[in-house]
Amino acid sequence: MPARFRSAALLWLAACAAPPADLDALVETSLGAIRVRSAGVGPDLVLLHGLGDSGLTWHRIEAPLRAAGYRVHVVDALGAGGSSRPRDGRYDLAAHATRLHEVLVQRGIDRAVLIGNSLGGSTALVYAMEHRERVAALILLAPAAWAKGGWTGGTLWRFPDLIESVMDRVPPRLIARVALLANFGNPLRITEELVLRYAAELAHEGTVAAYVAQQQQVIPDAATLDRWTSGYGSLAVPTLVFWGTRDRILDPAMGERLVAVLPSARLVRLPGIGHVPQLEDPDPVLDELLAFLASL
Repeated sequence: MPARFRSAALLWLAACAAPPADLDALVETSLGAIRVRSAGVGPDLVLLHGLGDSGLTWHRIEAPLRAAGYRVHVVDALGAGGSSRPRDGRYDLAAHATRLHEVLVQRGIDRAVLIGNSLGGSTALVYAMEHRERVAALILLAPAAWAKGGWTGGTLWRFPDLIESVMDRVPPRLIARVALLANFGNPLRITEELVLRYAAELAHEGTVAAYVAQQQQVIPDAATLDRWTSGYGSLAVPTLVFWGTRDRILDPAMGERLVAVLPSARLVRLPGIGHVPQLEDPDPVLDELLAFLASL
């Protein structure tokens, strides 16, 4: 083979073997622009945060997951992080699942492990029922699996202008600290750096309005809710469920209820941990999570 062809062939092979470039960009979907941060090489893991949170919640486990040999995709839901924040956007659970599907299709992610916390766990469950062939496994951290004690909604959110007016007068740093106190089992684990990082996200224009809109829309109608929850028993995908024993947002008993109906699920209880275990104490989460992934 002539040297020039040999060199061209080596370059082609190197290009094929090269890891995909890191990507941090907005993905335009039919229901809003979604920011996705992708990095790493290996099987695809898609990380979905909870209501009122953002992709920031995963920052303590992203690097270890990439180092373990996975390509990690951190998704900011509509209204959060780097995604768009339309006041009149669709923030219902079905819309979150639709946007997720469009993101995965556009990114060329044919099959992935979905890792979801709280509302992100709800989105993962709904998506898995609608697109079973695209979900390799589920890892759910305190997912809002049922309306009672799960989706929040309520009379308070019927007065969005009043809520926005009040919240706009409260310093973002104070809101961030109160929110972290509600979500952590041990307040001593809350660092000033974490408070400041969440305060910076809250300060983005449109964040409060998007949060209020989501609270108004988040509870599905009775028929949809029944269809989703009654479908859990048909989800045979391998599933790992985490629940902190000091979760004050969702009743930890929901974990036992969920693994009782999922055909292939296991529950990991996290003593003394609150609603966001991946943020509060990531080490035990990573240990169990990586062992689970290795078993797939």
